[in-house]
Amino acid sequence: MDDILIIDDAVSKETMDHLEKLVTSVIFPWHYHHTSAYSLDDIKKLGLTEEFVINSVDTPFMSHILWNDGPNSNFTNDFLPVAEIIPNIDDYTVVRFKLNLTFPSPGCNENTHSYPHCDLFYLKEDYTTAIYYINDSVGDTFIFNEKWGHFGALTVKQRITPKKGRLVVFNGKLLHAGNNPLEGNAGRLVANVNLIKK
Repeated sequence: MDDILIIDDAVSKETMDHLEKLVTSVIFPWHYHHTSAYSLDDIKKLGLTEEFVINSVDTPFMSHILWNDGPNSNFTNDFLPVAEIIPNIDDYTVVRFKLNLTFPSPGCNENTHSYPHCDLFYLKEDYTTAIYYINDSVGDTFIFNEKWGHFGALTVKQRITPKKGRLVVFNGKLLHAGNNPLEGNAGRLVANVNLIKK
């Protein structure tokens, strides 16, 4: 599957509001990461070219892992409605289900993004990635035509603007990158699901 599927209002408004309120509450635990995808050592080992990382701005972010080959959080059940609306979900096994939170950052503009990556680069088999936007944000997702293993110049297949309740499903081997939010003080909140065929 190399097409990109976009489903707006993928879950009920009640669920949308519950998830946004939950992850922005003081009870929800977030974990800090100093880099968006690769360390400097990774960049050298992988041989990433200047053309590959052009327009990339690396910023810290926060994450929360809901599922990693099994439940990993007290909040996993809250997010099950997101997994359940992925088309043909019964044909898949969830490998990882993760939340990401990024913030406005100097150096980011409408044409920048984090480092292009795929989530499970170590998997040899094909897999599917789904991104669910927890809130409205100005910070597009870039999906490229090229797949993992291509470390030269990239071409944009599609840019998707975050919209609360929007679900995007695509081939997980396609390189992709998110931009930091560009307006206001609100963070950019996404749920990221990786699935393999049963």
